[in-house]
Amino acid sequence: MLDFAYSQLGITESPPNSNTVIYNTDYYGYEVSGPDYPWCAVFLWDVFRLAGESQAFYGGGKTASCTELKNYYSGLNRWFTSGDQPKPGDIAIMTFSSNKSI
Repeated sequence: MLDFAYSQLGITESPPNSNTVIYNTDYYGYEVSGPDYPWCAVFLWDVFRLAGESQAFYGGGKTASCTELKNYYSGLNRWFTSGDQPKPGDIAIMTFSSNKSI
């Protein structure tokens, strides 16, 4: 799975800052664009799916929300904070201090 994710380096939005990217097209089933379609969680969904590991992401479900991922893994007691040691394959979700969103 990590090798597949690594193979995706260099894939970008087109045009820049549009959120128009192949991962969103895969997730929604059609091309989307604009600020309502951030693709950070969608990228992860697509990587797990294309690597044949759908069940390891969100219990095999779909979500485009980092907040929903946090809530899901918190409910399974699989949410760790910055003091914990991450392992290969862990999903990293960051909080940005400028707006406190993840």
